[in-house]
Amino acid sequence: MKKRRRRHTGQRNDPVVYPTGIISAFTGTEVNGDKTTLHTTQVYRTYIDGTYKELLQSTSVIMPTP
Repeated sequence: MKKRRRRHTGQRNDPVVYPTGIISAFTGTEVNGDKTTLHTTQVYRTYIDGTYKELLQSTSVIMPTP
């Protein structure tokens, strides 16, 4: 069985598109007396200078414990 080659439908100078965006998120809750802290860390992947890079964004919110 012969393998078929796919035809390239775009132009030769089309830019290469690399997938980027959020790849995971971690959440946690910490209760300390009458305060609750919600922690979130998001991991993003982006393409910079020919290689993939991972960026982290961490946030926390303190609120009264219900």
